Amino acid sequence: MGTDRVERSGFALSSLLLMAPGLLSTSVFGLFGLVGVTASVDALLLDLTLRGIGLALFVVLAAKNRQDATAPGEVNQPTVDGTRR
Repeated sequence: MGTDRVERSGFALSSLLLMAPGLLSTSVFGLFGLVGVTASVDALLLDLTLRGIGLALFVVLAAKNRQDATAPGEVNQPTVDGTRR
């Protein structure tokens, strides 16, 4: 059950990184600003990097999810009565 929560959180993080990476970076830089740390980065490079991380995370989680859906040697197809084997 705990793994499901971790995977769902991973999917949520990956979707956030893919759709709105600026939201995360703005929040992080805002927190740094509260403690007096400033940083200057190229916004486009940061955006593309965060989107790349989000895509990689999504691909890994989707592959794991697909692998878990069918065990080795098992066919996950509906039977005549609608149940899955």
